[in-house]
Amino acid sequence: MTVRKYIAIGILAASISAASCDLYASSPADTAPNVSIEEVKAIFGDGLNTDNPVLQRLLLAIGMERTRHDMTFQEQKIGVPYIVDATPEYWATKFAEGDKRIDTLVNSALLLLFADSPIPNADLAAVQLLNEAASKGYWPASSYMAEFYVARLIEQAADPQGSIPMSVDYLANLGKATAEQAMGHLNVCASAGFAPCQYRIGFWLSDSAADLNNGLTVLREAIRTTLADARYEGYVDSSFHEAVTRIYEKGAEIGLSETARNQYLDLLTKYSSVERIYPSL
Repeated sequence: MTVRKYIAIGILAASISAASCDLYASSPADTAPNVSIEEVKAIFGDGLNTDNPVLQRLLLAIGMERTRHDMTFQEQKIGVPYIVDATPEYWATKFAEGDKRIDTLVNSALLLLFADSPIPNADLAAVQLLNEAASKGYWPASSYMAEFYVARLIEQAADPQGSIPMSVDYLANLGKATAEQAMGHLNVCASAGFAPCQYRIGFWLSDSAADLNNGLTVLREAIRTTLADARYEGYVDSSFHEAVTRIYEKGAEIGLSETARNQYLDLLTKYSSVERIYPSL
């Protein structure tokens, strides 16, 4: 069984639905403390001004979780405002004392990932913290872990130049284990209605002729999710454009009419305008 096929099996069990677009409120939770830009910069410097898309999407996921109507982690003080308000020392002390609450894990990871100055082994420590938060059901952490395992999967598939080639069986088993981890985390954040995870699943599935129908179906849901929330602009723009293009180019293979495919193509000109309307297909 190929790694791609293994990823495909069960991936749609996340039951991504259009209803997920209605899970979000339009304003942040009232409980978040007000902190100034100066206070944030005093702690993070320019660390939050990252051009790393994985880190950008982690912050987006955390922010979106805090605005869900059915916010599961309302009592958790997660995110930059809480770090600044309580001080980094507070969170460091809680972690040192063995506190394993989700807010302690995630805020400690954020302090490592967005530090203004490099911290030795920060990425590895952050992965361990976010992996534990994900195991407790915190889906923004799963979105980060999904990208971590996808990157590892890509590394494992690459030819290690100048090294002894791994056996086909060994590489297949190694890839399968990593794919299983990636799949599990993607299912969690996609079912939470997070568009980047939906796009990731859709692109993987639609790369396979056998799974094209399922893949384009997931991409159509990802597009619906994106258009339902303007906060995705700037975070999933390239994925949105690629998804629309793929549906237009391959949609005929799953029975989409030219009219239907043209509706998607029209979205490319409407994406950044007020006409954020999902095709009535």
